[in-house]
Amino acid sequence: IMKGIMATLVFCTIMFLLIFVALVKSESYTHCVDHTHWVILPIDRDIVSGLVGKGVSLLPQEDIPFNSYLPPNTHPVYFELGHEQNCTQNLVPIFSTTFLEFKMEIPYTEKGKYKPPLMFKPLVYANDELDVIASSVVYKLNTYLANMTINSDNTYYQVINKQNQSLTAQFYPQQENFSSVNKFPLFNTSYYDINQYPWLCKDIVGLTKCAYNNYNFTTAQARPVKVSLSIENGVLGQSFPPGLYNVDSVLKTPLGGVEIISDLYITSSSNCPKS
Repeated sequence: IMKGIMATLVFCTIMFLLIFVALVKSESYTHCVDHTHWVILPIDRDIVSGLVGKGVSLLPQEDIPFNSYLPPNTHPVYFELGHEQNCTQNLVPIFSTTFLEFKMEIPYTEKGKYKPPLMFKPLVYANDELDVIASSVVYKLNTYLANMTINSDNTYYQVINKQNQSLTAQFYPQQENFSSVNKFPLFNTSYYDINQYPWLCKDIVGLTKCAYNNYNFTTAQARPVKVSLSIENGVLGQSFPPGLYNVDSVLKTPLGGVEIISDLYITSSSNCPKS
């Protein structure tokens, strides 16, 4: 009985802290060391249009900086296959968490009066229940608990959701050592540009807000990777086309795979910039 009471108290304390962070007016952020793999898939625009939220639309393809690398009538879908390490919240730095988190994101979108481009996050998976609760409460994202694994040399990553649908990635590093991101010009064309802009979320009462992922690209280390991505039907939603996607590295294309280690500062939600 005492264990049950203690677990309830811990849960209530965590929920109180999350709500406090969501409501507090001063600037707050979460800091993590992000060891992640990024890759971009060009997907049919009609399919991607069905992935974004109500009132959100895709920018014209010609407005995307790396449009010349996209097949006609497609839009980039950005995947982060991350290992978030030692995450702490600056207002309540009493504990840290380390977990796996997968994000499917739609960059270069717009919504109503807000200044484009914006990022939309239709789906997040994490293997840490606290992160799932925090993401759902603080940002109102569609975040789900999943069984997730990564191997010791960061070349294999898997997500299995509660419906037993899976996404599996194999990474093939194209160099042994990590380098400054400035060594890879095509990185700036896509990933640097994408991460300049805010992503859409909602506050605790459901109003549209924005937040930022601020990476320290000055000190970040990266290496190019080729990616083999196996996506089962349904794991990314019923409309996302399943299949095996083989992607070259960021050495060859701005859509290409990259492994990156960077300090990451995730801001609290605030008003979106207006046009």
